[in-house]
Amino acid sequence: MRIGIVGAGAIARRAHLPAWKSVSGVEVTALAEVDESLAEKVADEFEVQRWTTDFRHILDDDRIEVVDVCTPTPTHCDIASAALAAGKHVIVEKPLTLSLEHALRLYAQVQETGLQFCIVQNYRYMPPVLRAKVRLEAGNLGKLATIHGRALTRFPSSWTRGKWLYHSGGVLYDFAPHVIDLMLWMEESRVTRVFAFGQSLTDTTEFLGSAQVLVQFASGTVGILDASWVTSAFVFGLDIHGTGGSILLEPTKDVYQEVFSQLTPLDEVRGFVRKQREFLKGVVSGSYSTKSLMAYKALFDDFVESVRTGAEPPVTVEQGVRISIVLEAAMNSITSGEPVEVESMLHQSGVSRQIVNRFS
Repeated sequence: MRIGIVGAGAIARRAHLPAWKSVSGVEVTALAEVDESLAEKVADEFEVQRWTTDFRHILDDDRIEVVDVCTPTPTHCDIASAALAAGKHVIVEKPLTLSLEHALRLYAQVQETGLQFCIVQNYRYMPPVLRAKVRLEAGNLGKLATIHGRALTRFPSSWTRGKWLYHSGGVLYDFAPHVIDLMLWMEESRVTRVFAFGQSLTDTTEFLGSAQVLVQFASGTVGILDASWVTSAFVFGLDIHGTGGSILLEPTKDVYQEVFSQLTPLDEVRGFVRKQREFLKGVVSGSYSTKSLMAYKALFDDFVESVRTGAEPPVTVEQGVRISIVLEAAMNSITSGEPVEVESMLHQSGVSRQIVNRFS
């Protein structure tokens, strides 16, 4: 299977290209990047046969079956839409788009073309997350009550020098989609209401540096998200609480803990010892710094299988739209200072009754 990658920035170099190298039966044969010197450099580094500054050259190549979109989020819709129109299967970095309107446009196009379309939500493939999903599906926590998610990190200049991240949504569209996706994946009922708070980094910046979001599900479960660019440390966690117990996750640290009664000091000690054991195991094996890459590889394996067999892709465009609904509702709530009813928001956006019924 031949892959064409659009975008040679940090996420392509650090995650996508190394992961594709390890997927069986796949070859990245073309790379598109508007920065000519970067395109040539990255193509040479990863032994990609051909590079170009115009992604349309990839779309015109009938030998390429899959287009991997690794460009800044504001460009996702146009590139993915053009790829679908050219008959290519598509995998795109999260979040799907910057607006619900664009997300729904891609959703409609995928339905029309029947092509495979996947969003990269690699945190789903972290071992603690997979374990939690199995336990939830088995009913081990009883009825879900609340899901607390934390996506706290340093200002993104430590990750990339690109300034495209500094749109009005800021951190909400950068790191938060990972937690939102896990919330929606764990609690599969539809979202009915969103209430959010947010603030800019300073009085002179026009993008969100932090946001706190309440998500109400039709089932009665409530999701609570805290996302920030203003903390000094990286914190990514998910605490899932049900009527029968709780699961506490820190996926990037391989931390998984189940609690079915009061958390005692002995439980705390056991948890600490478990964390240290997993940390040392990861350092010795070299896997501690490659967990994210391993998750990409597993997701890519499943996506390639869906292209070959026609099975549902690991993260569907519909799931991407549901994330976009939460993001847009959160932005609307921050702006208005009021909770947002998802059904009303969809009605006001002018979408069809069929779409309203599908997503609210």
